[in-house]
Amino acid sequence: MNFSPQKLRAQARRLDRLNGSVATVLAAMQRGEALHHERMWYGGIWWLSNGRHIPNEIAQAVIQPNVASVGDALFHDAPSQTYRWIES
Repeated sequence: MNFSPQKLRAQARRLDRLNGSVATVLAAMQRGEALHHERMWYGGIWWLSNGRHIPNEIAQAVIQPNVASVGDALFHDAPSQTYRWIES
């Protein structure tokens, strides 16, 4: 694969934005915000308790060992609709 310096810089900027957004969401969750998920006819949407919408890519990165499902799934095999920060 041939990676030009321009492509590498663009990828690095994208990852920096992603990491910054993940850190911002995790900080909000540490302060008590919950991450909510809702299935719509066109796909899932994510938002924090304060109303801020979260892109799917960020939400998937946020769900980690310190973020736990509250267990309020609509169906047995569906993902939870609420996630909260837990202390480890």
